[in-house]
Amino acid sequence: MSQFLDKLRNDISKLYENADDYNVLIEIGEGSDKKTFKAHSVILRSRCNFFHVALSNDWRRRDTENSEMMSLKKPNISPKVFEIILKETKDLLGLLQALDELGLEELFEYIQDFFIVHESKWLKDYLYQVTEKIAKLIPLIRFTDISINEFDEYVRPYDSILPKVLQSTPWRYTFSRSQLDNVPLALIPRKPPYHIDSLIIEPKEAALIANWIDPMEGKSVNGRIQFGNIKFHLLHRASQSSFSFECFHNKCDGNGPVIVLLKISSRSYVENNKEIIGGYNPVGWNSLDNYIETDHSFIFSFNVLFNKTMTPKISRVQQRCRKFAIYDGVKFGPSFGKGDLEFSCEETPDEGFCRQNCYGDPIRTTKDKFLIEEMEVFKVIKSRKLD
Repeated sequence: MSQFLDKLRNDISKLYENADDYNVLIEIGEGSDKKTFKAHSVILRSRCNFFHVALSNDWRRRDTENSEMMSLKKPNISPKVFEIILKETKDLLGLLQALDELGLEELFEYIQDFFIVHESKWLKDYLYQVTEKIAKLIPLIRFTDISINEFDEYVRPYDSILPKVLQSTPWRYTFSRSQLDNVPLALIPRKPPYHIDSLIIEPKEAALIANWIDPMEGKSVNGRIQFGNIKFHLLHRASQSSFSFECFHNKCDGNGPVIVLLKISSRSYVENNKEIIGGYNPVGWNSLDNYIETDHSFIFSFNVLFNKTMTPKISRVQQRCRKFAIYDGVKFGPSFGKGDLEFSCEETPDEGFCRQNCYGDPIRTTKDKFLIEEMEVFKVIKSRKLD
């Protein structure tokens, strides 16, 4: 039986090479990679659903020079691959693609099964090559711009060939710089989520502060990451005007919620370290010489130790101390709690200290006084009302 099938296959193959009674011209490919094949409609229609329809009386296109000759064009298939269908060669992947294009489902499934059973090693090698090529492109993908729904639909199915750090990751904007440093991404989002006119911090730190103010910042809503409900407007930069308390209040009083950023002078810490501290006043200063009561204030720090990644730390006011959350004194600079972050010496307005009392955790490792080389105060503009 097998000898008969082999002979039959050879005889049919010869029809495509030597027969002169063909009635179909099939133009395959495009441009310089184009070839015309001669075939028999009766064979094509009997074995292929695509040709059964394409060569029917309703669909077929007659050749202009010979009304008995039918012609077809398939520019999406290469001549080499199409010849595989008419004969026998080894370009299996191209064959599968062409079979799918032509709707040869029975043969497609047979060859696909043959691949899995007999060519497993070849498939593994091919998959490894694909993974190697894709690995070079991963750093060029802005994953932070992909919504959760899009990630689930278009990225997650390829988990097995993604770097392990990206596999099954519930993607959302990651505010922690140390976490971002562990992800092999070369590109940041095309548009930074926060613009801040600061000489002290970058947009990523501004995004983190915005998230501390409003926890919905950076959250996923209907599959999209939410940004931009918090904006920052510069009110005061001490290096451009003055470090005096009078200047601070003239520039900042009566502006509602504000963020204070303080860059500690290099004389106050170990060389190669960088220390930034600050606080959020959700009410604002008005020079009332009294404490401001609030549940929503916080102080924070960003530390870079020995040129390593920046480590953020936040400390919120304790419930028992909410009546002393912020001091609003005309002869004080920006001061939080009872010494938690304080500027109280008019003679040296650039000198402060942090001694944990009313806030949950200390933001510095020392209670010693420090000098600042820059102070910036930003008005916090909210596009929606916060609790």
